[in-house]
Amino acid sequence: MAKILWVALCPIAWSQDLTTDQIEAFGPRYLQFFLDHGSALGLAFYDFLPPVRTCLEPSCNAKKGTVNEGDPYARELAEALTVPVTVFTREFGPIPGLSTSFYCRQCQTHYYPNYWVSKKSSTRTYYLQPLKFIHTAQHIFIEGRIFELFTAMMLNSW
Repeated sequence: MAKILWVALCPIAWSQDLTTDQIEAFGPRYLQFFLDHGSALGLAFYDFLPPVRTCLEPSCNAKKGTVNEGDPYARELAEALTVPVTVFTREFGPIPGLSTSFYCRQCQTHYYPNYWVSKKSSTRTYYLQPLKFIHTAQHIFIEGRIFELFTAMMLNSW
């Protein structure tokens, strides 16, 4: 039933030219629905995913043993693992969310919503885009606006 409904409403949903402020205005209206029914359906108000779907390691993305050896090749990530997380927001406080990570079978690199970790170097490499939520602990995400609030409070308390 949900798939049929989505097929019918998908063109309408994606054709809306909503600003970020308009999208965020839906939050207070629909948060309680997610809290009441989302967990049972595997849905969360915040769902964190890595911003990539292919491996970023240059050595992993080179074709080997083919006519075009060394050419770039987009190796798809696999083995999605979704875990429950707590999301701390300025507007709603702590609420449940979901975080999904992926894995590259070739180079054994793990991809998380804010960074990736290569097995070779065991080093975290953060994605270049600015982060709206910071992955501070294994199951904790904190909205960037909270850090801005903490900073302002510390500066004003001196």
